[in-house]
Amino acid sequence: AGLPSFTGYDSFERLKKLTNVPSGEDQRKLRRTVYTHDDWKKHRNQDRFIVYLAAIFKSGVYKNLAGEVILATSIATFVCFYNMLVGDWQDLAGVKHAGLIQSQFAPKIGIPMTAFTLTSPSLGLLLVFRTNTSYQRWDEARKNWGMNINHTRDLVRMANAYYDSRGVSAEQRADDLNYVALCTWAFVRAMKRHLSPEGEDEVAFQVELYEKLPKQQAEMIIAAAHRPNRA
Repeated sequence: AGLPSFTGYDSFERLKKLTNVPSGEDQRKLRRTVYTHDDWKKHRNQDRFIVYLAAIFKSGVYKNLAGEVILATSIATFVCFYNMLVGDWQDLAGVKHAGLIQSQFAPKIGIPMTAFTLTSPSLGLLLVFRTNTSYQRWDEARKNWGMNINHTRDLVRMANAYYDSRGVSAEQRADDLNYVALCTWAFVRAMKRHLSPEGEDEVAFQVELYEKLPKQQAEMIIAAAHRPNRA
C-alpha cells in the first residue's frame, strides 16, 4: 500500500529506493499505467540496456521465474559435470581429456537434437500467435472500455440537452442532472469493480459509493449480484 505506479524503465531506478515492492501478481497493480511521450522517450534511450542489466536480479519477471530457471540450470550443470566424469571433456585450449570414471555401468546422459530441431519452428510460431492474441485481446478490451466511456458521456450530454426545464427551478434542474451524472458514474465504477479482483478494489469501491451516492442506493448496489446492472 502507498507504493507508486511505475513503468519498466523508471521501475529499476525507483526500486533502488524502495524495499517493500511486491512481486508476482501483487506487483501488477503497480504497473497499470499509461506511457506518455516522456516515458517513450526514456524507453528509447540507448542507456536503458545498461540499467536493465544492472537491475536484472530486481526484475519482477526474474523473481517469478527464479524457481524454474534455477531448476533448469541445476539439471544442466549436473548433466554437464556428470558427462565430464564418465566420458571425456575438452578444455579451453581444445585438448580432450578422459573422464575420471570409465565404466559401462555409467553411460553418458544425452538426448537426440532431432526433437528440438523439429519442434523449434512450431514452438516459435506458437509463441508468436499467443503474443499476438494477447495483444489483440488487450486492444479489444481497451476499445470496449473507451466505447463505454464515450457512451456514458453521450448519455449525460443528452440529458443536459433534452431536459425539459419548463416549470422546473434552476436548482431542481441542476439536482436532476447531477443525479443522472452520478448514476452514470456509478455504472462505470461498478463495471470497473466487476472486472477487478475483489481484494484489490472492493474497499475503495464501497468508500466511493458511500461518498457520492445516497446511503440506500449505495447499499443496494453493493448487495446486488450483478452490480453494473443494478447501478
